Amino acid sequence: MQILVIDDEQRVIDEICEFLKRTGHQAVGILNPTDGLALLKQGSFDILILDVKMPEISGIEFLSQIKPEFPELDVIIISGHGDMETVIDAMRAGAADYLKKPFRHQELRLAMERTQQIHQLKSEINRLTEHNTLISQELFKRIEHQMVGNSPEIKHVIDLAMKASAYSDLPVLITGESGTGKEIIARLIHHASERKAHNFLGINCSAIPENMLESEFFGYKRGAFTGALSDRKGFFEYSDQGTLFLDELADMPMILQSKLLRVLEDKVITKLGLDRPIPVNVRIISATNHDLTKYISEGRFRLDLLHRINTFQIHIPPLRERKSDIPLIAQHYIQKLCIQYGKPLCTLHYEALAKLLEYSFPGNVRELKNLIERAILIANSSVLLPEYFPLDAETLNHTNEVRSTLPVAQTKNYNLDSNETYLVNEAMQATDNNQTKAAELLGISRHALIRKLKHINS
Repeated sequence: MQILVIDDEQRVIDEICEFLKRTGHQAVGILNPTDGLALLKQGSFDILILDVKMPEISGIEFLSQIKPEFPELDVIIISGHGDMETVIDAMRAGAADYLKKPFRHQELRLAMERTQQIHQLKSEINRLTEHNTLISQELFKRIEHQMVGNSPEIKHVIDLAMKASAYSDLPVLITGESGTGKEIIARLIHHASERKAHNFLGINCSAIPENMLESEFFGYKRGAFTGALSDRKGFFEYSDQGTLFLDELADMPMILQSKLLRVLEDKVITKLGLDRPIPVNVRIISATNHDLTKYISEGRFRLDLLHRINTFQIHIPPLRERKSDIPLIAQHYIQKLCIQYGKPLCTLHYEALAKLLEYSFPGNVRELKNLIERAILIANSSVLLPEYFPLDAETLNHTNEVRSTLPVAQTKNYNLDSNETYLVNEAMQATDNNQTKAAELLGISRHALIRKLKHINS
């Protein structure tokens, strides 16, 4: 490893560099941060060992300044002041490890080993990302998410998304179960399209109170109603020339559905308190995990709106239908979360992987990530054992816990509406009618639960 040591004491520099060279590394020592920065720009260093207390600038301030320019540089902070506040500040600034002076050679050796592991993890993640990510690195940076996998099913989804992105005005409907990555696909379509330089705005249609829907979507003028103290742009105006992503579209109230249809047809909006229409140029991408044709037959969704938004449909298969992606996704999150929590790189025991491959994953990729995260946090070794994944016990997701209480006769009833009513009532009883907790159990928002309760009681 190429290592730079910055400390204002020559004795400390000599001792550290001598030890590092004896252990097979190449080390250079500098007495001040200014010269150290110049050397960083000239050379290619893997690790920086940095003192906290220095005359020119503190090590933590120096670290905060250089980290954006050298994001791959791993830093070990050393200080004679080992208080917890200094440690926390160092980690927040981007340090990989911390040593309190005076330290023994063995402590430095262990710190180097930990930092080397982190360095190797980053390199491995970069390699796996290039190999398994189905979208370019440039696009990945813009959408801030990865679609990991190599199954034919997920490759087909990406292919459809890229085709949709070529037509910047094309409305797209994304369907799939909760946790499959519908918003990631929506962001991919936007950032691969001609609209990428403009706003992408994601809205959860079930999370907005009904009395605020019109003002949130269309905006208002100052004085339009009590409390309107200044002009405000709505979602459509904010997304002008860009993309508006409507998640959980099935939960949109009927009154707003008709207004949305009018905007899609006329491409104008009318703010509250303003008489003249405002032209808008917005691409609509919608998503739902419900059967909209069923909602139409029940009078809960407009057929003409479905025809408008469903010009191009992309269905994301659930994880249980593309199980060949599970090992890749699991490995991706293991490496990412080990770095996030400062843990040594973990490996997945083959029996644990077999257990995951047998599981149906009702929560899809989101659930797999949560299971990996829990296993890493409770692991006592670098191997994630089968017992860390009690998929048939108390750690099943909340929806499964509720469904497991269904009597045999009820589980044989495949009517969605009656089963939904049963599950909602069970969740309300299990939480003593606490709507927030019941919504969490059901995996929906509180506002969506309130609407379902109104529908059940109507």
